[in-house]
Amino acid sequence: MVSDIGPARSKVLPEVEVWASKMSELARLKLDGPIKASVWAYRLNETECLSIDLVGQSGGDMSVTISTGVHRTNYSFNDLEATCFEVPDMTEALLMVSIFLRHAGAQISFSAGA
Repeated sequence: MVSDIGPARSKVLPEVEVWASKMSELARLKLDGPIKASVWAYRLNETECLSIDLVGQSGGDMSVTISTGVHRTNYSFNDLEATCFEVPDMTEALLMVSIFLRHAGAQISFSAGA
């Protein structure tokens, strides 16, 4: 099950909103000051991934990886400190990350990785 995202529509699954809200709460607990997030996509074998590194201006860091290719999203609500979450496709990954980072108030940059 995925969110209904198209060129002129956006119906986000309630679970995505809950995940993004809880992840932003976790980020604010782990990071001090304004948050900067670096986002990039990469491939690991046949799997596409989205990596997010967050840094608090006054201290703390947090990394999240979203991997694609599963039938159903694993939100890991019982373990949000997990570093990797699995989603069906890159559209769902980008949606989840964009809502999470918006809730966290992060300044976002896109890069080609380290």
